[in-house]
Amino acid sequence: MTNADTAERLSRARTLLFYLSAALFLVVPWFDSPADGSMSFAIVWVAWAILLLAGIAGMGGWFMPRGARRLMEDEGTRANRARSMAIGYFAAIAAALTLSVLVRLVAIDMQTVIRAIVTAGIAAALISFAALERTSMQDG
Repeated sequence: MTNADTAERLSRARTLLFYLSAALFLVVPWFDSPADGSMSFAIVWVAWAILLLAGIAGMGGWFMPRGARRLMEDEGTRANRARSMAIGYFAAIAAALTLSVLVRLVAIDMQTVIRAIVTAGIAAALISFAALERTSMQDG
């Protein structure tokens, strides 16, 4: 298998992984019970968020062959990454602005507000990157 074939296969897998990660990141954290006061879930959630941010930023892929990794990080992918990060930023700001009004109407604890803002930003970036990459794969 050539580096180009490997890069194409891994790019498709990354797209699927980002879609799945976004779905899980949107759903799983809301099953944490704040009543138990456990820090373990919060620590795992923060570590998970950091790993997803690293993935969005293009860090990782150290297990891939160097040639395939270079092919996966072409100009189009870098442009898609930059655009998805911008979309994630605006999603986080929109969530923060919405919650700044909502907290005046409904009692919401700070942990929930922070989790909602971070989740909105990361999930939007993951989904938009995966969608942009999928579109560029179909066009190419």
